[in-house]
Amino acid sequence: MLDIGFSELLVVGGVALVVLGPEKLAVVARTAGKWTGKAQRYVSDVKADIAREGELAELRKLKEEMETTGRDVGASLRTSAYEVQQDLSAIENDVNQQLLAEPSLTAEQAEADIQASLNSAANVNEYTPPAIDMTGRYQSGLDLTLSPPPLDDPIALRMELELLQEDFDRLENRMTELKRNITEANEATGAQA
Repeated sequence: MLDIGFSELLVVGGVALVVLGPEKLAVVARTAGKWTGKAQRYVSDVKADIAREGELAELRKLKEEMETTGRDVGASLRTSAYEVQQDLSAIENDVNQQLLAEPSLTAEQAEADIQASLNSAANVNEYTPPAIDMTGRYQSGLDLTLSPPPLDDPIALRMELELLQEDFDRLENRMTELKRNITEANEATGAQA
């Protein structure tokens, strides 16, 4: 900062002693010390404020990243649920059509057809949003209600994930029931013949 040596300070102090006198020099030195202390505190407060602003900027950035991640996860969950719903609806329709068309379908053939339907449904890369009625429910044969949760609320996202898992389990049970019905229908037609 200032390039003042000890000898120069002695000269300034001697001149101040001669000009001001011993009584006023003590008052001036005390006042100068107070102002120097205030200036140092002010500089340290400014540094602390700048550091706090930097931390707040980092927290805002982290918050935005979390919100973006939450939106992405929510959209992914809704997309996956819709795709699973469509796949299972397609499988159910295929199974029902096969039951009506070929009553003597064997369990192995039915499983192979279901597996083929699943494989073809898994290869679909395009996503078309579902039609939504006035109540916010998707229009389909299944009653799968998907209303978007608040994206900044991890508890709501976790609850939606649990609901989607329950719906998936319910659809999986329905698929198992359809397979059992196919087997029973084949056994019944085999017993009649």
